[in-house]
Amino acid sequence: MHYKTEGIVLSNAGYNDKYSITHVFTRDFGRVSYLLPKIRGRRSKINPALFSPLSI
Repeated sequence: MHYKTEGIVLSNAGYNDKYSITHVFTRDFGRVSYLLPKIRGRRSKINPALFSPLSI
């Protein structure tokens, strides 16, 4: 199931060459961890500023 909620990024750590682990605090679910594809690559479609610590 998909949920849409706002959260604050607590930390972002590299997992291996392809993924990073991002910890987010949300009002609905508390602290949640996500396994995300690398966001700093040349071909990344995700804005890395969205996953800097303490961003909303």
